[in-house]
Amino acid sequence: MRWSSETLQAGYARCVVGFDARQPRTEQSPASLSPVAWQRAELDQADDGSFANGFNLFIAVEPLLALHGGIQVVAFDLPMSLTDVVLSTFGLCPLPLPSLNEWSFLGFDIVDPRTQSSAIYDFSMAAAHEIRMNENGLIEDEVSAIKAAVLAESMIPEHAPFCPCGVWVKKTNRVGATLPKTQDQQKHRTVCF
Repeated sequence: MRWSSETLQAGYARCVVGFDARQPRTEQSPASLSPVAWQRAELDQADDGSFANGFNLFIAVEPLLALHGGIQVVAFDLPMSLTDVVLSTFGLCPLPLPSLNEWSFLGFDIVDPRTQSSAIYDFSMAAAHEIRMNENGLIEDEVSAIKAAVLAESMIPEHAPFCPCGVWVKKTNRVGATLPKTQDQQKHRTVCF
């Protein structure tokens, strides 16, 4: 069975598929899964390759929390129905989101889960279709994100499926980096397991 964003409905179950360390954002850099749009931090003191999954994300947040040097610790979530399909291919271990008191939800990117390409930034979909973005350069709500993912599947079929990807940032960074503006967490529901 082939997965598609057309199967998603508002309130779909989501789970964290990995963590990463990114450079502190500037006004020009969106909060995207794509490391081209939002640069990864240098991880010379942390990653020997043993922590990464098939998405090139850390499977645990602890190694990132021990880092120093001006990073932002981020988490990415995908639809649970998709992670069930790609679980073995990418070595995923779906995780519930850590305490909502410690993380801020920034919005949704639209991604090709096989290549981690962003339809919004790597394919310039937002500019071409006037997709409404929030102050973090992401789609504000899950209904709009589902619609954008379905649009991306029809526009860029060679990269289908596309799916909404929730982007989260750790509220307290040990290094004191300025965190981006956040949305009201009560508006967003994350359900895992």
